[in-house]
Amino acid sequence: MDPDPLIGREGDLAALQRLLAEGARLVTVLGTAGVGKTRLAEALVAGAAPSRWPGGAYFVRAADAESPETLHRAVAATLGATSDAPGDALARVQESLRGRPRALVVIDDFEHLAPTAAQSVGCYLGGDVALVVTSRERLGLKAEQVLPLAPLASGTASAPAEALFVRRARAHGATLDDPPWATVTRIVTLLDGIPLAIELAAARCRVVGYAELLARLEERGLDALGAGARDGPTRHETLRAAIEASWRLLGPEEQRALARISAFRGGFDADAADAVLGAGGIDLAHALLDRSLLYARTEGGDVRLRTYASVQQFAAEQLAARSGDDARDAHARYYLRRVAELRGAGVQGGTYDHARALALLRRETTNLLAIVDRAVDGTLDRSLGEDAAAALEPLVMADRGMPALATRVAALLASDTRPPAASTGRAWHVHAVLLRHEGRAADSLAAAERALRLARDHADARAWANALGTLARLHYELGRTASAPLLFRRALAEAARLGELHLEGTLAAHLGAIEQIAGRDPGGALLVRAADRLRRSGDRRAEALAWSNIAVCRLEQGQLDAALEASARARALAAPIEHQRTLGLVERTEACVALERGDDGDAEERLRRAIATTRTAADRSAALGLLGLCRLGLGRTAEAREDLAEAVQQARDLGNESLEARWAACRAAAYALEERVDEARELLDAVDPAGRDPRPPCVAARSLVELAAAHAALRRADDAAARSLDERARALLAAWPEAPTGSRFEGRLLRRIVREAWDRLFPPRDALAVAEDGTWLRAPGGARQRVDTPAQRRLLVALAEQHRRRAGPAPIDALATAGWPGERLTARAAYNRAHVALSALRKLGMRAWLERADDGTRIAPRARVVLCAPYALD
Repeated sequence: MDPDPLIGREGDLAALQRLLAEGARLVTVLGTAGVGKTRLAEALVAGAAPSRWPGGAYFVRAADAESPETLHRAVAATLGATSDAPGDALARVQESLRGRPRALVVIDDFEHLAPTAAQSVGCYLGGDVALVVTSRERLGLKAEQVLPLAPLASGTASAPAEALFVRRARAHGATLDDPPWATVTRIVTLLDGIPLAIELAAARCRVVGYAELLARLEERGLDALGAGARDGPTRHETLRAAIEASWRLLGPEEQRALARISAFRGGFDADAADAVLGAGGIDLAHALLDRSLLYARTEGGDVRLRTYASVQQFAAEQLAARSGDDARDAHARYYLRRVAELRGAGVQGGTYDHARALALLRRETTNLLAIVDRAVDGTLDRSLGEDAAAALEPLVMADRGMPALATRVAALLASDTRPPAASTGRAWHVHAVLLRHEGRAADSLAAAERALRLARDHADARAWANALGTLARLHYELGRTASAPLLFRRALAEAARLGELHLEGTLAAHLGAIEQIAGRDPGGALLVRAADRLRRSGDRRAEALAWSNIAVCRLEQGQLDAALEASARARALAAPIEHQRTLGLVERTEACVALERGDDGDAEERLRRAIATTRTAADRSAALGLLGLCRLGLGRTAEAREDLAEAVQQARDLGNESLEARWAACRAAAYALEERVDEARELLDAVDPAGRDPRPPCVAARSLVELAAAHAALRRADDAAARSLDERARALLAAWPEAPTGSRFEGRLLRRIVREAWDRLFPPRDALAVAEDGTWLRAPGGARQRVDTPAQRRLLVALAEQHRRRAGPAPIDALATAGWPGERLTARAAYNRAHVALSALRKLGMRAWLERADDGTRIAPRARVVLCAPYALD
């Protein structure tokens, strides 16, 4: 018996013991070669308590038994029922078992005798005996109960497969003081968590190292594994030998079926089995399932059959040896036909179910990638590989790229030696989309233009509209705002003519967003059209994006409640499917509404969530830029500069010069607010050297530079210069553009930041003006009043900040803490001091503006409060 403890099989052992305790007469431990059936059976016998099995627990190896008779002899020998008389082994076994109290008999490696189960183990049933049989095949007896044995779980450092690998590697002399867990997990995953394969691989670690072992497994599969223990069964000396033993037990039709099954990747269903294996294919697949060469898994409510990686490789070798077998071709044509049938349903009828199509593509991604791989290596026609790549296009668009596909498509197109076909153009389009998701805008543009030419040359209208739409997106992302809408309109018209609801909806969503920002579609009619088409196509992800764009449209128009309503609709669509991009856009929109309403704290929190959710460079740049503007409004200019610097970098990585310039100008505004004029002008000159850019960020930055100069003038008591600068600033504000390009919301936010900054120096007469250091205040329409005591000044500033945050009345104890920080006051003393200070402020002109409430005191909400520089001018 193996002295090592049982790893990862504790639950299986408990389940087996429970079946026996419940009175099972015959249990078959069923599993594929090397999965650990023998090890479990040995552990069962080793742990059998005499009180539970007074008749004894016996372990019989049946690997060398060639017939029921030779099995009976082996069992008789194990039970000690020996005799020199020939031909009476069964009788001796039966007599021995009848004469014992409750006994356990375990028969290991029974699969080659499974067809004779009735004549072998069936003869032992009866009396007070329990039988456990390990086999790769069911026995088919009425009394049989089956315990399927799955591979060991993996995926974490503490998972059973990883634990077994490390233990056995150490036993073979490998050093694993600090195991490379990511490498170990990848190794055991490639080995399907099969203990025999793990044992053989662990033995290699002594001489090749973990990284090299992984590389060998990825390159050579089964052949990278060496021999097992010399004292183990012959069929376990290599994993290949164990699989070959199973192969020899199959009939010719079953061998042919297993070889053809190697064409599949990632599993298959009953329809696929019939298509690739031929008539009766699913019955053959189930026969192989019963022999543990396949396993079944329920996925999304459907049963899929899968092969182990080791069996897959062995079966592929058998398929390669079968001259003229068309399994790979049949596999490719079946899956391409399934995708085409779904696509065809959406043309001229609007019944294309995008959600159903995505579900199919996600389920069959590995099968479609296998077609691309075979086209690359020349075992399939190149056009089939191009069609498979093109078939994955909806998934590429929905999941924002597929790295596994990107390298394959690049290799496929690089091997292009024949004249391009229509399928070649569709493959180039997928390549363009993948490059776009990688941020390689220039390469993506070239690929999209090539796809467009090939689609035109082959009169492929749908492919032409698709490629044109991608080209339009690239033009817009690269800042080509004049050409992008024209390209979108042409693509949209073609999609509508073809009756392609989903394509029409996605194009309308992109064009609608552009048009409403430019002010050419103020009602958002294109976006509403997009949401309708996408709803009818079944694409909830894209429909959610359309509604998030409608929310932005309403925000731009200043319709804040309508913006929140559309945003809530987008969230309701995106949340159940966990579409992070839409959820990030929703957070951005709701943050913008909060900024419009002056709730900067809520806006900042939402923008942080949006950044954490966002994946693409364009979305990250937008969210970071807005967070920078939010922090500018809060006066946290250093943090704002950091956010804006990262937003600039994201836009630069994307290749979007317009977006980069926009955030750079906002960063210049941040420097100006800090009165770092030279740095502000340097950035602004790089963005707007002529000083004529009408975009709000540039106008805001120029205004704030004037403000910084006014600060300097006031500090040196040059009131005349300051007033001259004030007049120039007012002229700039009066000519503020209504966002000819870019976001009108952004323009409103920047105007608010500039207005608050100028009010800090030149407080309007209708405002309650409070010096930032609390040294003076001025009631609306009144004269400036000096505040004498430090406590009164601190309390005044605290009330002004409380009003700015819309935080509600301040309790007396909070006011006392603000006025007399660090002092320990009794409740009575705190009340008296705060009351005296508030009375003094009322006498200085705040009587009409201070309100009492049950829970404290506040500045009246109707008041406009401006915190000013101490040297501000009246």
